[in-house]
Amino acid sequence: LVTISVGIGAIAETFTVLKSVICHYSPFFNAAFNSQFKEGDTQSMVLNDADTNAFRLFVDWLYTQEIRYDDAETSSMMTLARLWILADRFLIPKLQNQTMKEFVSTTS
Repeated sequence: LVTISVGIGAIAETFTVLKSVICHYSPFFNAAFNSQFKEGDTQSMVLNDADTNAFRLFVDWLYTQEIRYDDAETSSMMTLARLWILADRFLIPKLQNQTMKEFVSTTS
């Protein structure tokens, strides 16, 4: 398991994810958690600049390969845009493509 803290202060949220799953889908996390960097030693990472709602969708996608909403806040266009940015940052074109399809279907 790896631990990822997302956000700053009161809005920060900690996610625990199977290392094998997140490293399988993301070269970014694979490089971080399987290295001599601090993240490799601690098996934890802090992402102060990431959106918690978008990251929650990302973690759910890791396990389901689906973009699933549980409330209006999560399904906002801005959250989808932020999810696409996370997918770009984490080097996951499959999630980028899926997010773009969801974005288009939401706006049609």
